[in-house]
Amino acid sequence: MAKMAARHLANGLAMALLLALCAGLVYVTVLISSESFGDDQRVKRSLLADNEYLFKNGLLHRVHWTKTTPSTLNSATSEVSENGNLPNPSRFDKKSPLEYIFISVKTATKFHLNRLQVIIDTWFNLAPDQIWFFSDSDDPSVVKKTNGHLVNTKCSSSHNRSALCCKMAAEIMAFLATDNRWFCHFDDDNYVNVPALVKNLEHFDHTSEWYLGKPSIPSPLEVMSKKEKKKVSFWFATGGAGFCLSRPLVKRMAPMVENGEFVATGETIRLPDDVTVGYIIEHKLGVPLTVVRSFHSHLEPLRLIAESSMSDQISFGYAAPSSLQQSNHIALPSSSQISELEDPTRFMSLHCYLFPGSLKMCPKH
Repeated sequence: MAKMAARHLANGLAMALLLALCAGLVYVTVLISSESFGDDQRVKRSLLADNEYLFKNGLLHRVHWTKTTPSTLNSATSEVSENGNLPNPSRFDKKSPLEYIFISVKTATKFHLNRLQVIIDTWFNLAPDQIWFFSDSDDPSVVKKTNGHLVNTKCSSSHNRSALCCKMAAEIMAFLATDNRWFCHFDDDNYVNVPALVKNLEHFDHTSEWYLGKPSIPSPLEVMSKKEKKKVSFWFATGGAGFCLSRPLVKRMAPMVENGEFVATGETIRLPDDVTVGYIIEHKLGVPLTVVRSFHSHLEPLRLIAESSMSDQISFGYAAPSSLQQSNHIALPSSSQISELEDPTRFMSLHCYLFPGSLKMCPKH
């Protein structure tokens, strides 16, 4: 009886919220945490379905799970300004600069057990409310570990240009469904130093148009534009290091992203998602890339990053060894290192170095 009552309560609250939102009565989206209903899997599935509906239909105004009391809801719906409008939704529950950042991680089903697990064990714990994973399948295990922060984009599981652009478009449109100020994209082979990311973004005015990242090529890329019938050149921030876009810029990009437009552009220039982002922003919208050198991908020699500057770097990449090259990862003092067998990416060792004692396997000094 208790489980049935909880389920009816959850469904009733979700339906009431949806009706209120559709009627324009509530500007604050309340996501009900599945933790509130114990181990009842049916209730959890129902709540996750409700949250997914809000997410995909543009009704989210905040990214993170929110535990809201009835008194908070009443004040949110009854506090009306002199002109009859409800208060600005961004004034609710914003406590730190971190809470204005939407961090998306592009992944694929085949990487859920290795790459994604390393992230979940390390830097995901620094910002679990702000980080969302965009994949090509449902995965109950990842849903459970991330409190529902896995989005099935329905894109292809392949690594071709169309699939990559499809996922990037899903990330961008998901960001636009929130009221966050910054959209930051990373890949699943990145480690992100969240405090350094937050500190860096505070140097930029979020009300202006910003394209922040780092190129991986020595000169602007040149492509032939079929529509303009001429060569165009532009810089782009490599997705393997990560990049951040301010909300005003993403809003202006929206018509070139939604309804398959982003995928179509990628197919037109015949280049992948991060290049397509640069093509749209620099060439189409005229906003230059601002180079932030503390983003790092596997395309650069990571061993050259000085230990003394580690805490100031935003992102780090990793490349597994192949027949053509050795593994490419950061160098850390031996006192901070976990064995390479347990930590081939060196991301867990880095996490221990930046946040001592954060993992059970961190070396004890």
